This record gives sequence, C-alpha cells and structure tokens, in this order.
Amino acid sequence: MKVDLHIHTVFSGDSTLTVNDLFKQAAKEKVAAVAITDHDGVKAIASARIVAEKAGICLVPGVEISCIYAGRPAHLLVFSDQVEKQSRITSFLDNELYASKRTSAKSRIEALAQAGLKVSMARYDEEVECNGRNGSPLVRLLKHMGIADNIEEYTEVMERYLPPEFEPDICGMPIEKTVSVAHACDAVAVLAHCRDGEIYGRASVEELDELRGFGIDGLEAFHPLHTEEDSKFIYDYACKYGLFVTGGSDFHGVEHCHPNASGRALGDPGLELPDVKLPPVIHLRDLLKRQG
Repeated sequence: MKVDLHIHTVFSGDSTLTVNDLFKQAAKEKVAAVAITDHDGVKAIASARIVAEKAGICLVPGVEISCIYAGRPAHLLVFSDQVEKQSRITSFLDNELYASKRTSAKSRIEALAQAGLKVSMARYDEEVECNGRNGSPLVRLLKHMGIADNIEEYTEVMERYLPPEFEPDICGMPIEKTVSVAHACDAVAVLAHCRDGEIYGRASVEELDELRGFGIDGLEAFHPLHTEEDSKFIYDYACKYGLFVTGGSDFHGVEHCHPNASGRALGDPGLELPDVKLPPVIHLRDLLKRQG
C-alpha cells in the first residue's frame, strides 16, 4: 500500500494542484492514502474530505507550518484528522504565525518600494483580505501585479532589487512552540525535509536530539531533496528513538511552479505500508501505528 504524506494544493499559493486533480492523480498512481499539507493553512481540507470519500482514497489531514530553528527556517508537518476544526491550530496560524509573516513581508516590501517597485503594505493587506493568510501573501501579490509569476521569479526579483546587505526577518514561529500547539490538539508533529542541504540545513544528531527533547513525534525520511544516504540517516535515527517515519513527494502539481519541484511525481517518494482497508479520513498516528 503506497502512501504520500506531503502534498500541496493551490491553497499553498505555490502549487497548481487542485483538490480534485490531487485525487485523480493519486488514483492514477495507485496511491492508497494522501496527506494534504498546505503551507500555513487548512482551507483545502473540508472539500478534500468529500472528494476523498468519493474517490475511495484515504485523506490524512495536515498542514506544513513555517517555523524557526537554530536561526534558520524549518518546516513542521502537523497532522490531525480534525486539523481544520482545531481552533487552537487555526488561531495559531491566523494570528501568531501570520504576525511573523507580515513582519517579514514588511521589511521586504519597504526595500522593494525603495528600489522603485510599486508595492506597499496597503496592497499586501488587500491581498490578505481577498485571498487569506495562508501560504505567502507577498508571493501572491507580486504575481497578481505581474511582477513574478511563480516562486522562482519571486526569488529572482528579490535578488535583483534587494541590496546585498539586506537581511530579512525570518518568517516563522519557534519550532518548540509549534510542537506544543500541535500536542495541545492531539496532533502529530513531523520535521520535514531536514537534510535537504538548502535553507533548511542538514540536521545533525545533536540538533535532532534537541528537537526530540522539544517533543518531535516523527521525521520525514523520504523526500525528493534527500539522497539515499540522507534518508537512511534519518530513518535509522527515527527507528532508534521510536519516532514515526514519514515520506512524501512534496508534490506541487504537474506544471512546475516551485524551485526544485520539476520532475516530481505524486507518490514518489512515499511510504509502503501493510495493505489494510482504510477509512475516508485517518489520523497519521493511526495510519502509522504498525511501524516497528
């Protein structure tokens, strides 16, 4: 039984994948269970519940939350079968996390405006009012203004217009606080792509030990940006300490609109689990309970 526990829909802002197309693609690839883990938002989950039941494919509700760890960005995959109904999580996303996101955007917008682009916090707030606080409102704003059509072009704009000495605020909440919020809602917290070698770094044993002390429940061992050696390192560490092992494609749609997303396929990589009959919606903990 193949499962993919890291997928983004159009509600992430950097994906072209609709909820309906997600389940069509999952059926085509013979994936038995899929997790929707949009960036900092859970808007896709309600409609996905309906589509999942019709498609006969199990939904694992989740969200990928922007965090900060060791002075760098980190992503935490938070899973709960009631994730979009947990007011503690939705309030955390819409208030505490969004405040950090807006502060980070403000420093960039002010620098871009000084460089001559007609962006402003007023336009940013209008974007949020129209399309929500999920994903990156700044990326969406620049797209709607015709300045950058995707994340790659967004990155190019930042490199072109921001001065070399510019140091933007990191967007995210402390990872230990995010874990605490997840646990308060009976959710499972999994560290995503922690050995990708890019802005998220290459988590060392010492760092993983500290994160385990924060209460991390699992590690994403299998990811497109992990080498076989990376995956084995994470897998072995997780097994040693009884953590959940997850894997996912980090799929953003067939049309490439995200850095390093070209060539990714839904379900690859993922996990292979014992073949059992699954309900339309399941908590990650129940899906993985046979591990070990």
